[in-house]
Amino acid sequence: IGASAARISSLQREVRAATAAKPTVPDANRNAKLVQERINDGRLLDPGQDSALFHLNALRASDAAGAAVAAVALSASLLEHSRSSLTAGRLDDAERHVVAARQLGLNLQDVQEVETSIAAARIPAPPAPVQVTADQLKRTRYVAPDFPRQALAKDLRGEVRLKYTIDADG
Repeated sequence: IGASAARISSLQREVRAATAAKPTVPDANRNAKLVQERINDGRLLDPGQDSALFHLNALRASDAAGAAVAAVALSASLLEHSRSSLTAGRLDDAERHVVAARQLGLNLQDVQEVETSIAAARIPAPPAPVQVTADQLKRTRYVAPDFPRQALAKDLRGEVRLKYTIDADG
């Protein structure tokens, strides 16, 4: 078509720059709306390509200031979901959400509290003591009682009741 190589190269650079440009404000508004919708729907982390976190990252690329408000809302929702999962005993789910909240870098004191609660929940509870009745015990050694001489002389008798705990080592 008669264009020089330099002109073609220049046009190619302009096309690449135009296609690599940041999204426009309508895209930022759309992503902000999607973040809020996903939060409302409870789709905080899943599905990966259509979650609140995914759209927040897209929003950050186009409008960092607008993303800050959405990040606060998402962080609060992640922590709330993590706490409810912890209460329900779903520790892996709770941990996944608190990790995402930590990555947002907000509410770090709340994040630390939830992480501490998850760590405490992962520690196994000590086994409950086992109660054994007297007929289940086996005497391994007999020691004759040592009665005081004065009690024997007066023919005094009595009864002793004991309550004791035997540990795992006997």
